[in-house]
Amino acid sequence: MPRSLSLAAALAALLLAAPAFALPPDAAAWTYQGQLQNGAAPATSGDARFTLFNAEVGGVIVGAPLSRPNVALDAQGRFSSTLDFGFAPFIGDGVWLQIELRTPTWNGLGAQPPFTLLAQRQRIRPTPYALYALNGPAGPQGLQGIPGPAGVTGSTGPAGPQGLQGAVGPAGNTGPAGPAGTAGTTGVAGPAGPVGPAGPQGAQGIITAISNNLAVRPVTAALSFLSTTQTVTIAAGQKVLVIANAGMGSTAPGGANGLSLFPGYRNTSAGSITAFGGGIIGLTVPQNQRHTFGVNSVITGLPAGTYEFGLAGLAVSAAAANWNGNDFAYVTVIVIN
Repeated sequence: MPRSLSLAAALAALLLAAPAFALPPDAAAWTYQGQLQNGAAPATSGDARFTLFNAEVGGVIVGAPLSRPNVALDAQGRFSSTLDFGFAPFIGDGVWLQIELRTPTWNGLGAQPPFTLLAQRQRIRPTPYALYALNGPAGPQGLQGIPGPAGVTGSTGPAGPQGLQGAVGPAGNTGPAGPAGTAGTTGVAGPAGPVGPAGPQGAQGIITAISNNLAVRPVTAALSFLSTTQTVTIAAGQKVLVIANAGMGSTAPGGANGLSLFPGYRNTSAGSITAFGGGIIGLTVPQNQRHTFGVNSVITGLPAGTYEFGLAGLAVSAAAANWNGNDFAYVTVIVIN
């Protein structure tokens, strides 16, 4: 937001014309007058911040920042602000006033917007009486003032030199034992001991891994193995990973539907097929197309014995014969401890 500022500073309170009497408490205050514009138009509200430096560029702060929020502006954007940096900055050396402005006035809501720094500091020039006070002849010495109150007691002076050592006195009784000190830090670790004997060999991971691929068997309305099975003997607690995939399709008008596939197993001594898990249900293919279907699962909790594993499935009675465009089935069986 473009801003311009026309300035007129009146150092009214530095006109020290009567050195013979005490100055009022606000004698260090002086008035700064300026005009705040927002572009070419007078500003309607604004905040100002003033800081004194001992140089036009760089330098150090000799008068701490004075903030003047929401300065009163007239219709032309003119304002007048009283500044009091105390007497300390005005010791005869040059001082420069740095001015930062912000318009409109911050309303206290949200993040506080930054001030805009005017590009050039303004030198604070003394009034004629102030020049005379700094450079004129010294005035007559005033009357001696009333003595002030006594100051605070000073700090103790340094100790005097040590006197001669007296004779050794008799030994006193042994005092009680002091409290135990804090534990010391842990020492460095000792060298590593010899390597111990090797432990017993763990159980074997994969016991058996077999696979085959043969033509898919006919689909019926009863649960049956659609692939050639793999026969393995397992011990109690062993797990069996079954992976089965088959290319299945139809040449019948309207295709085929109603197919359900499962990982299946059968104890060779029991005779019936068990479908493991929920399987994939309601599979369909359009006429003259073939899709690849697959199931896999880790079968656990089987008693020890010899089992057949493979791809098991069935179709609804009316649709079983339509699954007539089948290809090969692939079955892999892995026995794991």
